Amino acid sequence: MEYTMTAKGLAEQIAVVKSTASKSLQESAMRLLRGVRCKPTKEWINGGGPQRRLRLNVVFQFFNESPVKPIDSNSEVVSISALAAPASRKQ
Repeated sequence: MEYTMTAKGLAEQIAVVKSTASKSLQESAMRLLRGVRCKPTKEWINGGGPQRRLRLNVVFQFFNESPVKPIDSNSEVVSISALAAPASRKQ
């Protein structure tokens, strides 16, 4: 994911840069970033202008599946874990 963090601490201009996930998981990652709030320090604002463009790996990991590696090894990682629902059986 790539986004702009404003001086007000809001994530804006959120985009999926590269993904192996489904559209629904990509949309979930975008909702996650829309909810991000932070309080930038004066040094951060002064050092990078009123906003900065950042990258973040969002990894959805299901406990009963093989581990997933981040796509961008130079960016921070947010890992979201859950137990995958068992496949439904036809009756």
